Amino acid sequence: HMQILSANEGPATNVEALALLRERKAARRGSFLHERRLDEADRATEAAIRYLDKTPAGRQTTESVASCVAKLRGVPTVADSRAALDAKERLQLVNLAPAQEVTVHAVVADIETRFDDDHVEAMVKLAQETLVGKKHTAASLRRPVVAPAAHEAPPTTTTSSTA
Repeated sequence: HMQILSANEGPATNVEALALLRERKAARRGSFLHERRLDEADRATEAAIRYLDKTPAGRQTTESVASCVAKLRGVPTVADSRAALDAKERLQLVNLAPAQEVTVHAVVADIETRFDDDHVEAMVKLAQETLVGKKHTAASLRRPVVAPAAHEAPPTTTTSSTA
């Protein structure tokens, strides 16, 4: 069971949002209110789940996202270490799971000065190898994954898995 310990700590990956929505839906299922009527929050939750299921998040796990984020942190840059991907860029790359270099170019600021074509191609290959796969269940989507490096802002979400 995922529990939010501190709200608004920062952005969450789509896979984290999908897991939270699925948990909320499961928690409401069977309640008296749910039996009587489908309220606006239920409809919004259902719509969000349907949408996110159609995105790469519907096929990702927290493990695949964590693996991709760790590997993206290690992508070498043309310039110095300050030119590495920041947490927001990694988040976008994880959420989009780019299949083409043009997507990476759209997400990464000043990409021409920070990365060469081989690095951009490596990011696409990395995303495809780690993020694109079979559809997963809610149970495989539980842990938060896009925490920034030590020198960056606080973690994206603060959650705790409890059984």
